[in-house]
Amino acid sequence: MLMKLFKHEWKDSWKLMTVLCVVVVALSALGAILFHDYGTIMDRLNMNDSDALDMMFAVGGMGYVVLLFMSVTLLLMGSTIYFYVRFYRNLYTDQGYLMHTLPVSKHELILSKTFVYVLWKLIAGVIIVVSACIMFFSIFGEEFTDAVLDVIREVMNYMDPWEMAVAIPLLLIMSLLRLIMSAFTGYMSISIGQLAVKNKVFASIGVFIGIRIVLRLIINVLIQSIAVFDVFDGFEFIKRFVEYEQAPLITLFVGDIIACGICAAMYWIIYSIMNKSLNLD
Repeated sequence: MLMKLFKHEWKDSWKLMTVLCVVVVALSALGAILFHDYGTIMDRLNMNDSDALDMMFAVGGMGYVVLLFMSVTLLLMGSTIYFYVRFYRNLYTDQGYLMHTLPVSKHELILSKTFVYVLWKLIAGVIIVVSACIMFFSIFGEEFTDAVLDVIREVMNYMDPWEMAVAIPLLLIMSLLRLIMSAFTGYMSISIGQLAVKNKVFASIGVFIGIRIVLRLIINVLIQSIAVFDVFDGFEFIKRFVEYEQAPLITLFVGDIIACGICAAMYWIIYSIMNKSLNLD
């Protein structure tokens, strides 16, 4: 039944998400074509010595950059809001009366929406990275390729092969957990907001802001704790840890565990409210 819910969620969301992705790809391709001969265009403008042409090129370029930035922002942030709204409407409004009477568990309802959310976020991330690389390569050519290769060489020289084999999976797991945490942050905020007697939407927004602040504080504390403790001579083990070669891998591993714990806690809250304190509009 989980697969059927997944297919239904995908079917209802793929059209809008595909349009947003296609817009980003189209604008990136347009930029790659327009700025492919950027140096030649600038030379011709300088030869013409025309202020009007310079102004037109500058305004057109700025307009394109703004449009591209808006499309990427809409794909990233707009899609997040879209899936949050879908979660609210499907499970906590009139539609919820139908969804919660289906022969499926609350776990399946939550997981189906989370799977589609994460999958589309991964697709959007890949599209943005690939589109940016194509556009930058079109503009800068081999200089961009050389810069990317230099970064890769520096990383490979800094880490042993076995460290790379451990670090890459840890980074991928962290990225996946951050996407899940992003979904659960909205879902949990909406679920907690439904416990309010009035103004449930505003309550959900307030809870969302509060959760984001708390998570940011937790992350900042964890990141800065080593630097803060390093000030004191009594925390000699902290200094030794910072100097330890495998410290980055340990930090990644601990970060994955903490992120996994946060996701598990969020999921438990969402499920508990939906299972025991369901309050439909």
